[in-house]
Amino acid sequence: MDVVKRLFNNFLPLLILRGFEYILPLMTVPYLVRILGKSGYGSMALSMSLATFFTVFTNYGFEFTATRKISINKNSVNTVSRYYSVVLTARLMLLFVSFILMNILVFSLKSFSVEWELYYIAFIYVIGYALFPVWFFQGMERTKYISIVTIVPRAIFAGLIFVCIKGVDDLFLSVLLQSAPLLLSGIMSVYIVRTKFHIKYQIPTMSEIKECLKDGFGIFLSSFMTYVLASSGTLVLGMFANRGIVGVYSAIEKITKAIIGMFSPFFQAIFPYISEKFNENYQAGIKFLKKTSKYVIVFSIIVMFIMIGLSSKILVLLYGKSYDQYSLCLQLFFYLGFYFQLSIILLEYNI
Repeated sequence: MDVVKRLFNNFLPLLILRGFEYILPLMTVPYLVRILGKSGYGSMALSMSLATFFTVFTNYGFEFTATRKISINKNSVNTVSRYYSVVLTARLMLLFVSFILMNILVFSLKSFSVEWELYYIAFIYVIGYALFPVWFFQGMERTKYISIVTIVPRAIFAGLIFVCIKGVDDLFLSVLLQSAPLLLSGIMSVYIVRTKFHIKYQIPTMSEIKECLKDGFGIFLSSFMTYVLASSGTLVLGMFANRGIVGVYSAIEKITKAIIGMFSPFFQAIFPYISEKFNENYQAGIKFLKKTSKYVIVFSIIVMFIMIGLSSKILVLLYGKSYDQYSLCLQLFFYLGFYFQLSIILLEYNI
């Protein structure tokens, strides 16, 4: 298989998935904002934001370290099985630590403890994330499975949002319908890994787990700091501001992330190929990476200015005239969002 076809086969499923993830929030978020109101949506967004925070912790940079390891050894079933078992175990251990930390945080802050039930429901999302081996499918260059196990559950539960959520009294159900799809995706993924790839779980040693965590520590710190700088606004705001302000902030942030997220499939698709390139010849890997990144950066800048120019119309269309006053905020979000996205590209790939 030539390089272009190989990259395209990896890129297309991720592009379809990202397109779905781009369209879905533009359908469900405006509906939830209008039905739940600013305060209700703020409560829901805060619980999901805390869950997202713990997915960063649980992920621990495995989307890079594990993907690289799997891609290099994908022709050895035994090696892949062993490493899959190590990473899965490490993620489950981090999941347990996350649950303890969540309890401490929720019951230590009054602003969180008043709605403590929401955070337990939202934690279902973290469980699903820990089980979902995106890194495995990327490393094996079988990204179609990522799209299948993501799109089907999310489409089903998105439909249930429009059917079941009718008012602010359905707040708890709205959080459940946002969290449950990823748990279903995780369970489906574990089944596919076992049946389609014949990967058997092998109990790892503590030394293997420690080595795995050691390898990913640098990337984890980078990912964690990136999250803190770029995506922790809803979580931090929820500690000090009322839920109405949190709801407005999160609604605007959702639009930004949906649009900026369209660029990640490209880098997800080429990462296994890049890993092999670097393993074979470091300079060849750098050259290929710099060449492809230039086009993505130029396109990103063009899209950023278009979105800034249309910010007011986007807000009115999605959320109503009352949100027109926040157009300057959306413009700032677009600018910062694209800045951080490009920073991640430059940082993670050492460009």
